[in-house]
Amino acid sequence: MNTDPDSRHELRVEFCGEEYSATHDQTLTIGRSADIVIDDNKFLHRVLAEFRHANGLWWIDNVGSSIGLALNDDTSTSSARIAPGTSSPIAYDSATLRFDAGGTSYELALDVIGPAVADDDDADVSLPEPTGNPDERTATTSHIPLSDDQFALLVALARPLVNDGAMPTNRLIASSLDWTVTKFNRKLDGLCAKYAKAGVSGLHGSSDRLAKDRRTRLAEHVLEAGIVTQADIEAATAT
Repeated sequence: MNTDPDSRHELRVEFCGEEYSATHDQTLTIGRSADIVIDDNKFLHRVLAEFRHANGLWWIDNVGSSIGLALNDDTSTSSARIAPGTSSPIAYDSATLRFDAGGTSYELALDVIGPAVADDDDADVSLPEPTGNPDERTATTSHIPLSDDQFALLVALARPLVNDGAMPTNRLIASSLDWTVTKFNRKLDGLCAKYAKAGVSGLHGSSDRLAKDRRTRLAEHVLEAGIVTQADIEAATAT
């Protein structure tokens, strides 16, 4: 078992509706030719910035030579300026990174995920040890107690699948629930842990998978198991 506290730190970056993630032992670069390709704008550096984890914090290194970065906290007026050739810790749970290149402005959404601090309704639920084949184990998930917040999240995840739409970004779902992204991520982590313990596969995302994969898997499961119904989705849409 990995007891390294840093191993549970993750950075999630959203740009133009796509989500990317890196764990504590990985880096992510942004630019014209980088892990996250921003644009083919000739005024944009091939690699403008790099995200890395060190000393318990996520950092952003401005590795460009002429473009400044602005990091703004999403929950306050705090901000940081990162000049070319300098570095700054990402001291906010949710932030927006802004910069300009050749007259074009760009924005990326950043979310720092650390060791979860569970709410009371996210506490681990004791389930009987699963027995029998996988189908029998999965059936037990219909008996998992859910708080109002947890059920609301499941409905929000299931709605686009029922409506044949693409899974929205974390921020859009959080906004629809009137939650912060930090709260959304904590609730999602708690639900995935509960259902994974009950035998549902595909809820432990690896470092090379987008966070939306487990959201889709969770939504598929609750629809198939009848935990969320069409009536639940219609009722939530009507409110």
